Amino acid sequence: MTNSELVSSATASAQAIKINLKGAKQTTVALLDDLGVKVDAQATAKAAMKAKRGGLAPLTIWDNQNVPLIYKLDEQVFAAYMQKHFGEEWLPPQNATISFNAESKTFDVVAGIPGKGSNLSQFRQALDAAMAKPGVVNLTITPTPIAPKVSNAAAETAKKQADTFLTSDITMLRGGQVVFTLEPQEIATLLDITADATRGTISVSPNGDKVQAFVDGPVQNTVNRAARDQVVVVDPNTRAESIIQAGASGIALANRPALSTSITTALREHQPLAVELTVTQSPFASKTISGSGRWIDVNLSSQTATLFIDNTVFASYVISSGRAATPTNVGEFYIRSKYPMQTMSGTINGEYYNVPNIPWVSYFNSDGEAFHGTYWHSNFGTPMSHGCINMRIEDAKVVYDFAPIGTRVTVHY
Repeated sequence: MTNSELVSSATASAQAIKINLKGAKQTTVALLDDLGVKVDAQATAKAAMKAKRGGLAPLTIWDNQNVPLIYKLDEQVFAAYMQKHFGEEWLPPQNATISFNAESKTFDVVAGIPGKGSNLSQFRQALDAAMAKPGVVNLTITPTPIAPKVSNAAAETAKKQADTFLTSDITMLRGGQVVFTLEPQEIATLLDITADATRGTISVSPNGDKVQAFVDGPVQNTVNRAARDQVVVVDPNTRAESIIQAGASGIALANRPALSTSITTALREHQPLAVELTVTQSPFASKTISGSGRWIDVNLSSQTATLFIDNTVFASYVISSGRAATPTNVGEFYIRSKYPMQTMSGTINGEYYNVPNIPWVSYFNSDGEAFHGTYWHSNFGTPMSHGCINMRIEDAKVVYDFAPIGTRVTVHY
C-alpha cells in the first residue's frame, strides 16, 4: 500500500470505532470525535511504513505487523461529554475560593466541593485496545472521586492576603478635611481574585482599572458639586434681608488618573495614603426671593421634593424614595438631626446594608429616614431606597443648607 492508501485505511479504521459507554442509569454510543479523540492518520501511516522496513521484514511478507492507530485525547471535550450524558455520575469538582462578607468586613473561605468522574486510565486502556483492533468497544463507567484543584488550604492563604488589603488606610482630603475614606467593602471591589487551577493557588491583587472606575464613579460623585446660587430672602413686611443659602463655587475633581495611580500603589504596597485632592472651581450667581417660612413637600407619586419659602417654590428636585418592600413613611415630620457625612448600616426586612461616605444627611423622622446624597445610583424618579429620600449629591447639599433642625417636612402620595 502507498502512503496515501495507508492514510485512507487509518481514517476508515478510526471511523469504524464506536464506544458503548454504560453507566448505572444511562448508556450511550459515542464516536471518537464525540469524546475528544483525534486519530492522526498521517502519523499512523508513517508507523505502518516503518514497520515493514529494515532487517528481514521485506522477506517475511507473510508476517502481520499490528500497527495501532495513533491518537490524542482532549480531556476537556471528554469531560464535557461525560457531564452531559452522565450528569449524576460525572460531577466536576468546585474549587475552593474566597468571598467578601459585608457583615464581618472580611473575606470568608468558600470550601471546595469534591466531584466524581470516570477513571481516565481505564478509558485510555479501552482506547488503546480499540486503536489496536478497531471496532466496537464496551466500557462500563466507574465513577471515582475527583478532588478540587484549588484546596481549602489555598483559599485560607488567599483570605489572609485579601484581608490584609482590607486594612489599608486610604483617605482623600480637601483643604485638610477628610472627604472620602476607603471602607473595606469598597476595597474588596477593587481586588482581582484569580484562581490558578494548574498551580492550585489563588492570587489577590489590586486592579488599576477597577480603581480608576471607582475614582471616576463614587469618589468623583462625592467630590463634584455644581455651583450653588447665593439666595437672599426679603421679608415682605419688614424688608429685612437674610441669606438662606450661601453661594458656593462649583467643584470638579481633577487629575483623576494620578489619584487612581496613587491609590493603586498604596494598596499594592500596603502603605497608608492621605492624599489632598486637586479640584477645579466655577463661579456662583446670586438671586433674591420674598418670603419668611421654610418647609419641604415630598410627593411620593411624582417622586419629587419641593422646597418652599411661604408659598413660593424655592427649588424642586427629582428623588428616589423607598421601594415597595421598604416604603417611605407618610405624614408630617420635622428635621431632627443633620450630618455632613455618615456611614449607614442596618437590616430591614432581613436585608443587610452598609453604605459608607453618605453626604449631606438630614434626618426627618424617628424611623431613620433622611434626605441624603446618593452616589451609587442615578435612577432618580424611581423608588430605590430602604425608606430614605435619595437625592443627587448637589441637591442634598441644598436641602442640608436650606432646612435647619425643626423645618417641617410633609410626605404624601
